[in-house]
Amino acid sequence: VLSDEEKRKQYDAYGEEGLKDGHQSSHGDIFSHFFGDFGFMFGGNPRQQDRNIPRGSDIIVDLEVTLEEVYSGNFVEVVRNKPVARQAPGKRKCNCRQEMRTTQLGPGRFQMTQEVVCDECPNVKLVNEERTLEVEIEPGVRDGMEYPFIGEGEPHVDGEPGDLRFKIKVLKHPVFERRGDDLYTNVTISLVEALTGFEMDIAHLDGHKV
Repeated sequence: VLSDEEKRKQYDAYGEEGLKDGHQSSHGDIFSHFFGDFGFMFGGNPRQQDRNIPRGSDIIVDLEVTLEEVYSGNFVEVVRNKPVARQAPGKRKCNCRQEMRTTQLGPGRFQMTQEVVCDECPNVKLVNEERTLEVEIEPGVRDGMEYPFIGEGEPHVDGEPGDLRFKIKVLKHPVFERRGDDLYTNVTISLVEALTGFEMDIAHLDGHKV
């Protein structure tokens, strides 16, 4: 998906479900189901080819948010120092793979050996670039939920970068406690108030009185 520009835009906008909507399964999907997806290109579907592209590691970062931010929503800016591949002078070995070599030792005698074969690619160097990412804290977001930034993870000089994922960590609040979609708080009253009744104003998370 990430190597296809159109599919990547669709994934960024609608997530994995967006790729499924309105798309009928192709012949490639059917054959791969029966034959274990050996890389056959039925219907021009290079699924196995995409899977062989090396990929950088994903980065998961805890993003601490307050209960006030969870209640009202917020935009949080995060500065990211990201290593980016830039062209450098010289050549480097790349796309290394194991290949079988057959050598004829004599009439009717052959020897097969396995060798590592590499290609020559332009050299690259990793340079740090500072980027500002904006994370939208949606009202009601749950603890542990992840916000992915596609392609913002660790780079790979021979493939696609990984993803950067912000994992929501809701900080403990001194007054309110969240249980599911409800808020709980404890109040202290006197014995007289308990016997005769009482009225009390409680300041809510966004400041309004309850």
